[in-house]
Amino acid sequence: MWISFAGIGAFAIAALMVAVSHTKLSGWFAALVRVIAFVIFLFGTIIMIYVVASGPTGG
Repeated sequence: MWISFAGIGAFAIAALMVAVSHTKLSGWFAALVRVIAFVIFLFGTIIMIYVVASGPTGG
């Protein structure tokens, strides 16, 4: 269960980074922040795929 919170947190951090890069930043630094946000989003996606694919536990 805790790993799913890490995935949700990664999605939230990525969304906030993209929002800040569009509103507050410009130039190459905004592009760099968007690329980092994309990598964090991919990390969250991989975690969520793992959580969904592992299915329910017998507990």
